[in-house]
Amino acid sequence: MIPASDEQFQELLQQYLANTLPEHDYALLKAKLESSPEHFAHYLDEVSLHVSLHRFHRGLEYEEIPFADDALEETRQTTAAHQHSYTPKTGRRPLLFAAAAALLAMCSFLAFDAFFGKDSELEAAVAIIAYENNAMWSETESFEPGTKLGPGAIELTSGIVRLDFINGVIVTLEGPARFEILSQNRTLLHFGRLTAKVPPRAVGFTVESPEMHIVDYGTVFGVNVDGAGTTETLVFRGRVNASKAASEEIAAEQHAILAGEAMRADAAESGLEHMVFNGEPFASSWPVMFGILDTDGDFQFVPPGAPHDITSYEQDEHVIVFPERERIVLASDLAVNITQPGKHENDWFDRATINAGIHVRSYLIAWQLSSVEQATDKEVRHMSGRVVFDHPIIGLITEGELLGRTSGLLGDGFSNYEGFAFRHSLELPITRQQTKAPGADAIVISEDRRSLYLKFQAMRGGGDFVRVVVDVTPRKNAAGVSAVAKAL
Repeated sequence: MIPASDEQFQELLQQYLANTLPEHDYALLKAKLESSPEHFAHYLDEVSLHVSLHRFHRGLEYEEIPFADDALEETRQTTAAHQHSYTPKTGRRPLLFAAAAALLAMCSFLAFDAFFGKDSELEAAVAIIAYENNAMWSETESFEPGTKLGPGAIELTSGIVRLDFINGVIVTLEGPARFEILSQNRTLLHFGRLTAKVPPRAVGFTVESPEMHIVDYGTVFGVNVDGAGTTETLVFRGRVNASKAASEEIAAEQHAILAGEAMRADAAESGLEHMVFNGEPFASSWPVMFGILDTDGDFQFVPPGAPHDITSYEQDEHVIVFPERERIVLASDLAVNITQPGKHENDWFDRATINAGIHVRSYLIAWQLSSVEQATDKEVRHMSGRVVFDHPIIGLITEGELLGRTSGLLGDGFSNYEGFAFRHSLELPITRQQTKAPGADAIVISEDRRSLYLKFQAMRGGGDFVRVVVDVTPRKNAAGVSAVAKAL
């Protein structure tokens, strides 16, 4: 927190946000940001808050604001350079950001009263409890999904909860855990297990613990803190910078932790030490990060770790659910095989389409049995189970040719789909000309479109694939405010 007496910094920052900072004062603001981590953290909060509030007032997702990335360019350059720095911009970028700030200034009072209540709850609310699974809270606390959270501590005795932050960060906690929100960009994990998924717009999101200071650079990472404060940090995607919490000069002692790496800090050591990467302790909360609320039967979400090449991932004992594209706005109609709830086994159907303009996320459900040298192994294997999604299922792709054709658009970016033949597509008739004989596989989409039930069978060297498309289009109420903004 910056000193309340530093009115000069506050004035410089507000002038910068309003694009009225005199040229000769840039150097003074830069010096304050470089010399004080507290000033720099406050700078991040202010910039992010301005953009977030403008986004929420318009009822838009961040990706829909054409100048949002430009407005935060200084922040991204700063974190990429591993140091506190500041570069004044000229021309269109600050003018665009000033337009957002001006709109905020004109509309903030109306927005607070009309959309968030007369108590101005948005000022305090920086996150919302989006999901819980068997969550048990301390005796003095009790939270339900939809509860708004401002700065302060929560204590989870058991179970899993997911927190969605106003800046797009998703945090899952697994109890027992004590977690404290300091601001929308800074948090403190006193003890427990945490996973975080940080979008590019929230670069700089910080998790502190008794022994470690962790700054995110657009990643997926996990933190585990035991009762003595010993902290272990694992990076699943991207990179974080970590330092010993007791360090007086954090920037000088930072260690970059890359995907597939892990580091540890405890009270007995003066610095950080490398450790063996083991994502298994995060297996329970890991799927929730990617919108999978539950799996059962023979189905499981891909184990925690660096992204896998789906096309080479063989598994005999389980059907694996892989996350693919996080969000894409369809530029044209998307061809799929199934769009309607209900049972799909003996029926036949033509191809259907998902309309252009819809925001979608995709997953690939894959059962790819390993090959063996014995050609005589003709045993038929059976798998069945259920997957529950946090958004409605609007399409399934089950046909091999269509699976291959949509991989470029919906694939995960980590797998080598080129040349991969989805020859083991479901045995479902896809045209009226095909036989009416029952397929060997079966699909049921629940009426609420959140649950998918599957029955597979295949022989050694075979398998089945289904691509699931869910609708993540921002929902707006009558006033044009997005559902998340209304909740917060």
